[in-house]
Amino acid sequence: MGITPNSLTSLATYRIDSQLVYAPVILGQPSGEYKFTFFAPSRARFQRCEIKRNGQVIYRPSISSLPSSIINFTWDGSNSPAGEYELHYIADIESRNESNEPIEDSIIFYHDPNWLQ
Repeated sequence: MGITPNSLTSLATYRIDSQLVYAPVILGQPSGEYKFTFFAPSRARFQRCEIKRNGQVIYRPSISSLPSSIINFTWDGSNSPAGEYELHYIADIESRNESNEPIEDSIIFYHDPNWLQ
């Protein structure tokens, strides 16, 4: 079939109390970094995107300013301690029938640098 692990996208979540937490999924060999992928129903443009730990911004990815319905970025967390992190973003999603209002959200995810080895 020719399907490689790099061509797949997967998602894993679990709950801690009422909080939904995302966990990385490794397909094949670890790559040494995380790949984050956002899917939008139409073209989207990020105003802000940042990874935080304990409320402090530790990484701001360079994301193309061109709007797209699929947006990717990577993060090398190998030097960051294990624990909960927050991916906070503000994005404009184009809508044909409505005004483009920014969407702001935070996604909690768990990181362990040993997973990247």
